[in-house]
Amino acid sequence: MDWILVLSFMILIAAYVKRSRSKNVGWLKLIILNVFLSIFMIILTQVILDLQIITFEDKALSAFDFGKSLLNALNLIELYFLIYASLLFIIYIYYYIQELKIQEEERRILQEELSEAKISILKSQMQPHFLFNTLNSISSLMDVNKTRAQDTIADLSNFLRDVLNVGNSNIIKLKLELDLLKSYIRIMKVRHGAHLKIYQQIDFECYNYGVPSLMLQPLVENAIKHGFSPQHKTLNIEIKIARVSHQLIFTMFNDGKLIPTTQNIFKMGLGLSNLKQRIEKLYGKDASFQVYNIHNEKTGVKVEIILPALKV
Repeated sequence: MDWILVLSFMILIAAYVKRSRSKNVGWLKLIILNVFLSIFMIILTQVILDLQIITFEDKALSAFDFGKSLLNALNLIELYFLIYASLLFIIYIYYYIQELKIQEEERRILQEELSEAKISILKSQMQPHFLFNTLNSISSLMDVNKTRAQDTIADLSNFLRDVLNVGNSNIIKLKLELDLLKSYIRIMKVRHGAHLKIYQQIDFECYNYGVPSLMLQPLVENAIKHGFSPQHKTLNIEIKIARVSHQLIFTMFNDGKLIPTTQNIFKMGLGLSNLKQRIEKLYGKDASFQVYNIHNEKTGVKVEIILPALKV
């Protein structure tokens, strides 16, 4: 009977702990609930033991000494609380170990996805047309402006080096992310000249907040790739980053070609889909990522990313 009671309570407590953890119940509420559950366990255990005595010892209910039973329960109350606390401790340890395993697995997946993101960026930039256009721009500059040509070579070198030097960090300071973006923007401006203009409006206080590594470059690359068209010879890109309460708000607008409403923008290339998946895994429901057309005084495409404002 003792083993049956212990096993039954373990199952009930395990179910209750799992439910309370999934709903993020506060510690004060948990303590109060556990006190009531332990009292309930004491009363139920004593009632079952009393029924066992009455049943197996053939005692009449009227002859049973309930005062003695209550006194016995009070004498064993410390033991009952110890049993309950032990069961609760074992169950919490079990869930804690399970969570550690899940976090370790998610960390491993994030590391793999970050490596894939770095590889995909390098692949996209190392495509023949990219290198050809960049080197062609450098070649043209050699006869006109050797200093600018040398600067472009340095930018290309810095960009490739910085992508590799990000390491396995999933989240880095915004300032480092912006430094990585500078070299890429300079190369794009050499390629597209006066046809491409990029404006940045970034709150200084945001520099020390964390963002997913290699986040901004795919956004700019996607805007350039899909923004230019036969009808859009020039492209203006506006990048704004601000902190609002406990959130970082990233907005990027370009006045180029609109995205097809019949297609899922996140399935049009690896860059955006990879970034969306990483943001979801890093922040869950605390973040959002949207890309949509806007039709007002500034017709174009807008990207909006909202992340928790967390310092690193």
